[in-house]
Amino acid sequence: MDTEGNLNDLTDWQVLHYESTVVELHAHPSLKASLCYRYLGQRIYPSPRAFDPFAVRTNFPRLIEGGVDVLLSAIYTPEIGITNSAPPLKLLKYLAPRMWHKVYGRGYFTTANEMMDVIEKQARDARDEQSGETMARFAHNLSELDAIFEEPIAKRPVALIHSIEGGHALEGKLANLDAFFKRGVASITLAHFFPNEVVFPTFPWPEHLQQFDWFQDERDLTRGLTPFGEQVVERMVELGMLIDIAHCTPPARARIYD
Repeated sequence: MDTEGNLNDLTDWQVLHYESTVVELHAHPSLKASLCYRYLGQRIYPSPRAFDPFAVRTNFPRLIEGGVDVLLSAIYTPEIGITNSAPPLKLLKYLAPRMWHKVYGRGYFTTANEMMDVIEKQARDARDEQSGETMARFAHNLSELDAIFEEPIAKRPVALIHSIEGGHALEGKLANLDAFFKRGVASITLAHFFPNEVVFPTFPWPEHLQQFDWFQDERDLTRGLTPFGEQVVERMVELGMLIDIAHCTPPARARIYD
């Protein structure tokens, strides 16, 4: 939003909002761009429903309209456990074989990198319809982020930073963690819906998804980081990456705090 010369027309909270550096810590438009083939360079009206796999609530024009300066763009590769918790979803293997192969056919690490490829290309290609200016740009390191913030506010694109949701994307390899870091991933949410090689989760499924005896997975809140998870946390500290403890069990959080 270009607020130059228009601040007198705004309320106090709006002035505070647009004069502040607003950072959105978690959204994953890459999921819709990669799996649902949605284009993030145009404004798509969101669905009013709480869960709609085809709605796009986060795209470049809406980030600009909302005055968002930085987005941690989460890359989430759907876990295979989802299809075990809701068996009818296994039919996608036959009804949508292309999507199934895209999600589960090549491994989480490869899929995560391909999802980053897709959203990076969309960010490079997307232009404002009126001004022709770039709407969003990925910052792969601090220097690139600084360069974005040195641009005039009226022309400054939204700064996008890669993050990973779910330690399953590492596939149990520290080399994959290093590869993500070199690619510009600044943060990893260690846990997600299901146990992975790093940690055990605590996040319960929403009630509206627990119908027909689906998504009834048990949670063992006494378990925390795995031995590999200990190595991941230590390496992330060495690299200076952000450790997102959302979905982690209390023992895992306590160990990470140590």
